[in-house]
Amino acid sequence: MRNRTITQGVLCCIVLLLAACGGTTTPTPAPSPDNQPTGTGEYVPIAEAECTALRQSLAVVLGVEVDQGTSPFEDYAVGGRGTGCLLKATGTGVNFPSIIGLVSDIQFMLEDMGYVLDIRYAADGPTGTAFALRQDIRLVLVGVMWTPSADANCPQDKPITECGLKPEQMLYTITVRAAQK
Repeated sequence: MRNRTITQGVLCCIVLLLAACGGTTTPTPAPSPDNQPTGTGEYVPIAEAECTALRQSLAVVLGVEVDQGTSPFEDYAVGGRGTGCLLKATGTGVNFPSIIGLVSDIQFMLEDMGYVLDIRYAADGPTGTAFALRQDIRLVLVGVMWTPSADANCPQDKPITECGLKPEQMLYTITVRAAQK
């Protein structure tokens, strides 16, 4: 009898909690902390020294050469355009045996530098992933993509996951774009 009463009490609390959470059909906007851009203004590259430090850290994490430059920058989740620092690395499945490990390593590196993951930018697919992290007025967009090499001869009528690729046939491109408002 005591267990039944406790169970009924827990169920009652859950029902009340759910009722309190779902009383309106109008979505409540998410809070916008001061360090999150609102979609207004132009993006500019992070400082050259910061971009260089980011490139050096990325090269250590990836174990391959990383090119540095600038490129157009677009905040595709919140809005805003401009120019950003561009870091780009390439390799194969030999260099990057696990896309999950690769993505985790990049994310942890940026988190160790003080950046915080922003899930509004998350996107995944069978041949890549994209995500973003923020730090104050800075936004870093990360893309990890791969394509099969020309000699892979993947059938067009089957999913890429059924291609049976060797590691050297997976051609990776990693891009990191960093800008600030």
